[in-house]
Amino acid sequence: MRRLGKFRSRDVGPLGFLGPISLLCLVCLVGALPASAHSLGESYLYLQIRDDSLSGRFEVSIGDFNHALGLEDTQWEITPDDFQRHLAILHQYYLKNVTFSHDGETVPIVWTDAGVLAAHHGYALLSFDLPSLDGAVPEVLTVDYSVLFDHEPDHRGFLLVESNWATGVFANENRVSLTFTPDERRQDFEITSSGNLRGFATVLALGVEQVLDGIERLLLVIALLLPLVVPRSESTTSGSRRPVEHLGPVLRRAAVLVTVFAVGHALATVLVAFGAEPPVRLVGVLVAATVWVAALDLLVPILRGDRVLTAAVAVFGLVHGFRFADVLADFPLLTEHRGLVLLAFALGVEIGLLVLVGVLVPLAYSARCVARYRTLALPAAAVFILLVAGVWLVERLFGVDVPMWESLPSWLQRIVP
Repeated sequence: MRRLGKFRSRDVGPLGFLGPISLLCLVCLVGALPASAHSLGESYLYLQIRDDSLSGRFEVSIGDFNHALGLEDTQWEITPDDFQRHLAILHQYYLKNVTFSHDGETVPIVWTDAGVLAAHHGYALLSFDLPSLDGAVPEVLTVDYSVLFDHEPDHRGFLLVESNWATGVFANENRVSLTFTPDERRQDFEITSSGNLRGFATVLALGVEQVLDGIERLLLVIALLLPLVVPRSESTTSGSRRPVEHLGPVLRRAAVLVTVFAVGHALATVLVAFGAEPPVRLVGVLVAATVWVAALDLLVPILRGDRVLTAAVAVFGLVHGFRFADVLADFPLLTEHRGLVLLAFALGVEIGLLVLVGVLVPLAYSARCVARYRTLALPAAAVFILLVAGVWLVERLFGVDVPMWESLPSWLQRIVP
């Protein structure tokens, strides 16, 4: 662990900063690299597989399409601005160069929607349904794919399953199932169309990920859990903190708090799943406010008493649950498997929170008796979280971009990217 400042080891015991400060550093070092799914010279076929139907989407670079078919600098050249005017050209081309079949019978393509993706100067998105499947998804679908192959021999086409509950695939943009080339245009695609376990497990993992991969929730949970090992004395007006003697009661109290949070979170996700649409900006402001209030309570006793804190945590969970409105609103197969999706997501959130309890509380418990934990490390963590949440509040209230990280000292930027 990097040292923060020039405090001597005898001033701060070896575990003095192990609780709040080191955990904050670990949290801020956690990140995810965005995946890039689109490249020039490639076109894509996405399939959405349901229990009784198939739909999909073609994606191709508008620039590649214009170049390959010689449409550049002609009246037929397609641009993102006049995409809809030339949509018939794309539809006719795909109907001629892509065929789906099952048991030797051609499955018709029925166009449903179209749009433009802002990647590499525009990708055409052509959505469709495959309706003639007699209410059942076949085990094997034969695909003939020749998009741009006759004009660009180096072009490649990729088939990806975007969503399939039975195989636990949701919002997939990277895992390729088939690769089409000029020499391999006709291929059989095997479909798994039954079963619930893998889908349930995948959504459960998504719930865990939403807890562990979000800086807002992590800072909130840190602010709620770390003071449990040094609770305030209710018998004094100053609310002075004293270390607890045993770990068991702290773990039980922490489990109660995160369960209350998870229940509030689940209630919000159910409301969203059934059509509630809270204002995104307002929810963002309220989420930042919950983190700010939890951090302020570390310094000033505003959430005094178990009942008040528990009620506040329930509200925090409700607010943070609404934060996932955009995730659930567009979640594939939500209507078809609504109950299982909501149950798995709620359980995943609870598991993720309990994992944090299992990591944070024992670390804080091991540092609780060091005097500097209460007098210096805990307040420092509170101030840090207050500043971060305060910046979020300003940005979301006034629609401005505060260069928070760039204004930090260079040594701290290396810790907090």
